[in-house]
Amino acid sequence: MKSAIRIFLLSLVAVVFSACSQSGVRISETAQQDVSADKVTILRAGDPYIVHVDRRTRIVTLRNSVSLTPGFYISTNRTGEETAVLKLLPDDAEHLRTADILEGDPQINNRIRPASSTRSEELAKIYRDVSE
Repeated sequence: MKSAIRIFLLSLVAVVFSACSQSGVRISETAQQDVSADKVTILRAGDPYIVHVDRRTRIVTLRNSVSLTPGFYISTNRTGEETAVLKLLPDDAEHLRTADILEGDPQINNRIRPASSTRSEELAKIYRDVSE
């Protein structure tokens, strides 16, 4: 009887721990790999990317963004498709920064890259009051 109870408790503990380890967002930090005929971009260690999206206040939180300078940024998904236009907010944290969502629908784990100078000029004309 005692061994049956022990087996039951051990099974229960195993189920609980396996369920806990399967939750959360998985972020890959490897080099680019061919997954199929289409190339899929994988995050590399140190690349800036989105870790949180607040659609109500239209703000994203960025990781690995310490080296980013103020300005306009483009978020892209794993296939390199543009998902949003962002404007970096003033620095207020050591490793996490925030940006306003100006256009689009960014997702968690989207990569961040600076907008080209031409695109930045166009965006500056459209969103000249974004910092106020």
